[in-house]
Amino acid sequence: MTRAILCPDAMAPDRLAVELGWPDVPVVPSLAGLAPIEGMPRRGEVGVCIRGATGAEQVVAHGRAEAAVAAALANLTATTVVLASLDAFRLDDPRIATSRLIDGRVIAAELAEVRGLLGVIVPVARMVKADLPPLAPERVTHASPFDPERLGVAAMDLKRCDLIALWSYGFTAAQAEMVERLSGRPVFLPRHALARRLSTYPA
Repeated sequence: MTRAILCPDAMAPDRLAVELGWPDVPVVPSLAGLAPIEGMPRRGEVGVCIRGATGAEQVVAHGRAEAAVAAALANLTATTVVLASLDAFRLDDPRIATSRLIDGRVIAAELAEVRGLLGVIVPVARMVKADLPPLAPERVTHASPFDPERLGVAAMDLKRCDLIALWSYGFTAAQAEMVERLSGRPVFLPRHALARRLSTYPA
């Protein structure tokens, strides 16, 4: 079985690859060649917020990002692909039928049975007012995985929720433990959901 990680950001999720036990698996940055001006959303279009090669935030039109991801997928021959993005892209790929393409909808399915108030921490402020198609959160706030102080504030903001989802692969297990300790609420970590899913696949 061959594997690949498809990353919409220009920054490769190296830590994620290591945690999955895939340190030598190729990481493909699907939007790296999309110029900011070409990818900017027009009036009324939904935007996807990504991080560029310098770490700066960049907003790309959802349709253009979706097309770029689909094109990158078409060029991948790997039997199992992790899409290192939790955005809800509509993709037509044969690996979907065999559950070998793991995207945001697959991870969000684990939250489908949640009862009570769902709080979500997204990695960038622009996403707070964005549509999060796979989820139906009661409250959304933001904190970068690189800003522990802001993450602590976000955890306190969601203390009244029944479950808190850290909606980015950039968040780590240590950060999930911190949010759980500060908020007193259970935390959903996409990395753990992904690892559980992959553990059911044959090596």
